[in-house]
Amino acid sequence: MTDEDHRERRARRMNLAVMVSLFSKGGNSLIQLVALPLAMRALGDSFAVYGLMLSVMWVVYMADMGIGGGVNRRIASASARDDKEAMRRTTSVGFFATCFFCLVTAVACSLVLTFVPVTTLFGEGFAPYAGELRLCLWIGLAIFLGMVSLSTFSCVRDGMQEVHVINSFGAASNFVQAAALLVGLHYFPDVWFLIVAMFGTQFLAFLANAIHLLWKRPWLVPRWSDVSVPVIRTMLGEGFIMFLAFMLAPALQREGMKWLIGWKIGPKAVEHYTILTQLGFFAAGFVVMFMRPLWPAVTEAVSRGDFPWVRQMKNKVWLVWSVCSLLGIMCMGWCGPWLLEHVYIRKPVSLDGRDMALYGAVLSLTIWSAVNYYLLAGCGDLRRPAFLLAVESVFALLIGTAGVHYFGLDGGLAALSLAMLLFSAWVLPVRLQRLLRSQASPANPSVA
Repeated sequence: MTDEDHRERRARRMNLAVMVSLFSKGGNSLIQLVALPLAMRALGDSFAVYGLMLSVMWVVYMADMGIGGGVNRRIASASARDDKEAMRRTTSVGFFATCFFCLVTAVACSLVLTFVPVTTLFGEGFAPYAGELRLCLWIGLAIFLGMVSLSTFSCVRDGMQEVHVINSFGAASNFVQAAALLVGLHYFPDVWFLIVAMFGTQFLAFLANAIHLLWKRPWLVPRWSDVSVPVIRTMLGEGFIMFLAFMLAPALQREGMKWLIGWKIGPKAVEHYTILTQLGFFAAGFVVMFMRPLWPAVTEAVSRGDFPWVRQMKNKVWLVWSVCSLLGIMCMGWCGPWLLEHVYIRKPVSLDGRDMALYGAVLSLTIWSAVNYYLLAGCGDLRRPAFLLAVESVFALLIGTAGVHYFGLDGGLAALSLAMLLFSAWVLPVRLQRLLRSQASPANPSVA
């Protein structure tokens, strides 16, 4: 195949993935958006329990230590070479390593939930919800670790540029999820049911994807004999870098700030922050629709030396981000509070235009950093940007502690924005630009 043929196939797969994502990720984001006011009305004061439980579960979701990123990259490279043996070994190593990490996480979390009081973990403000919160944590732990244990097969699909297949199962699970929320919350207005409805259906989609993948490609069934120590070491090294950039750093910033707010202010502020982050997940879901297929596509293009295509995609992504960020921050600041109280939540919430605009800036900068890291990761530049993001997250929490103490929710949001402006918001795009310029071909000077 010629370079033009590979570009057409790459573009075709990305377009197909995005189209199916409109029904899967877009549908899932829409369901979560609709579920928020329903859950607030059904759960009442217990909604803060749901928000805090989400923070803990996203930390649990990091149990694979980022090895999924290593699986994705290796599968993408092996798929470009049509190396089935390498794909099989990568799948086996990824699956067994992930299961081991899940087992360790399950034991550690079980000990904490059994012997550590809830108030010690989350503050005295959650004492009235201690029993409910502990039950929800047990249920969430089982569901999220189940998803993590099957996540290797989703990463294999990603690397093979078959995201549209994963999204097809996700789209099907959306119907079950919607029915469970709309009907179930009326009869079971409890946090535990909301967790099962929201994430139990996602676990079924993970399971269906794994079964379908192994049924279609039985040579990918994980085998212990395929596991080798050198491959494990390499993938763990790559995985740790991915873990820092894609999981630990965002979780520290987003969920760490929620924990700080809960400790310093209390459940009501956690509820307000959860409203903002759920709106953020809705917007970020559409970004993931484009970024998820872009990463393996960039990896495949780089493995073929097609840097002009990568530069072209970078310019398009930067342009789209610039327009959407400007419009998003303006709309959230001007119209956000009114829409929240009169159209969406339909009850008074203590979030004004300043809160909404600040979170719009946080969301915009987060997406900007993620977009540039996706492109850098696809180009093979992983280590230094990942450590930069980790340092940025620690710095954000340090200044966020003072910000929340003196200025409340606004102080925490401003701290997150300031940390990103000082670190990833300018370092990552400059690094990406330099990397692509160093690969500029004399035959394509205008692309650089």
